[in-house]
Amino acid sequence: MTVATPFRNGGVPHGRSPSVPEGRPAPPSHPSGPFPSSGPVFLPSLEGAPDGEGTGAAEGGLASMRARPRPRRPRPVRTVDALPADPSEWLAALLEPGERLTQCDVLELARREAGELVAELGLAPASARRLEAAFALGRAVDLARLPARPSVRSARAVFELLRPRVRGLEQETFWSLLLDGKQRLRRLVPISVGTLTASLVHPREVFRAAVRESAAALVVAHNHPSGDPEPSAEDLAVTERLRQAGEVLGIPLQDHVVVGEEGYVSLRERRRL
Repeated sequence: MTVATPFRNGGVPHGRSPSVPEGRPAPPSHPSGPFPSSGPVFLPSLEGAPDGEGTGAAEGGLASMRARPRPRRPRPVRTVDALPADPSEWLAALLEPGERLTQCDVLELARREAGELVAELGLAPASARRLEAAFALGRAVDLARLPARPSVRSARAVFELLRPRVRGLEQETFWSLLLDGKQRLRRLVPISVGTLTASLVHPREVFRAAVRESAAALVVAHNHPSGDPEPSAEDLAVTERLRQAGEVLGIPLQDHVVVGEEGYVSLRERRRL
């Protein structure tokens, strides 16, 4: 089968003139054929054409040339170029543009929830959530640095263990630390939340997990939201009651540590245990 080969001069071999029927005008000639050999070729746009029009190569090729929706520009975000010494610069980077904090006490802000930041400081809900998340992330980083089963051989070790947890707490929280025979932490058990009283911290609740898990010894601790770790008279009374219960159960109470913002008090070191 013979296949026709296209020629540049309109389908007629070079050197021959196309035959034109009588009475029909000859087509206009071009030095390089019916189409220019170079230069731009303008194609009709299908933009706005009714559905169903434009088929074949035109529809497939020109469809990609149609105007596409412009991507939405991101909202401008404040950035911090260097590590600032002033925490207020970090706080400002978490706020919406144009917002300002009337209070920059980091410890006080860390105690507040997002709803309180909105109601009391007038922050936008998004800013308040970012601040709350930033403080929670900081506490999580501190906890992640602790070993899985730290040794609890001193009141200082108890303070380092609980310090990330008490940061930002507005109420007194009482914990029971269950220890194994090598003075390593087996489990940290929260006992109560609220002002420390004999009714809230009952020996039954404090020693329940220790008896169930056969703990070798026990350390108790609680925080003072005021930041001052000096023990109260109620703290001393609760400690004595727990010491007596531990002697009966055979699970000695080794210490009661009161944790503040930047320090602690050990009742064993004070010789009150």
